[in-house]
Amino acid sequence: MARILISGAAGFLGGALVRHLAGSHDVWCLARRPGPKLQGVTWVPHDLACGRLPEGLPDRIDAIAHLAQSKRFREFPDGAADMMAVNVAAPLYLADWARQAGARTFVYASTGGVYAPSEAALSESDRVEAVGPLAFYCASKLAAEMLLSPFGDSFAVVVLRPFFIYGPSQPADMLMPRLVQRIRNGEPLTLQGSEGMRFNPIHVEDAARLTALALNLERGTVLNLAGPEVTTLKRVGETLAAGLGVAPLFITEQGKTPPHLVADTHAMTQTLGNPAIGLEAGLASLWQKT
Repeated sequence: MARILISGAAGFLGGALVRHLAGSHDVWCLARRPGPKLQGVTWVPHDLACGRLPEGLPDRIDAIAHLAQSKRFREFPDGAADMMAVNVAAPLYLADWARQAGARTFVYASTGGVYAPSEAALSESDRVEAVGPLAFYCASKLAAEMLLSPFGDSFAVVVLRPFFIYGPSQPADMLMPRLVQRIRNGEPLTLQGSEGMRFNPIHVEDAARLTALALNLERGTVLNLAGPEVTTLKRVGETLAAGLGVAPLFITEQGKTPPHLVADTHAMTQTLGNPAIGLEAGLASLWQKT
């Protein structure tokens, strides 16, 4: 039984990872508020934006999953300090504690948004950049990736770059819940080009399971975390509308190039395995439970 620390444990991915590990590992959870009582799970209420670790952490740890991220990621410049505290400073003092506590693996949740949109599938060796409306957020994630890398002499630093995690109970301001709400309200979805963006979203249960496997890695690496099927915004809208029993409505902006974000998942599948939840089943979980 491994002892694992999860930051952001009450969040969307963090909560799914806690449920996945509960009962089979000694799980320590950092979150602003305690989560559900589960076997083998210890909650440590703490706000990582405060600039320090809480009292009462264990003396020894086997692995860490730093999944916490600033809730103010869209609020530049007002949210810049919070993004720096949670996305950059917090993983550094967690890494220093992990080094002293004997950790063997440190998993850092970055973002697929660090890549420049491309017609081709994006691999881990492709160019990264921090531009656009979320430039500061992406820059904070890249900064942490680079600053954590030297800790590879002490433990395996595993950077995950998730692409469009989705599933039931996701925060309402994220992509899939916003699409569901617009379709339910009879509002059109805006497409750039005839089909809109191409992407390969990953269901939260798959993301949690693969993150759990990443905690066992003994060598540092960077891995995209994405789903098994490439789709388009239009096809997702049509599938959701069919499940909700309504007609989909679209506004097409011709002449505009969609910001395609398709992850090359070769390294992920070779290292962690394949996602198990197909897109149709994953989207069904949204209209059934959202």
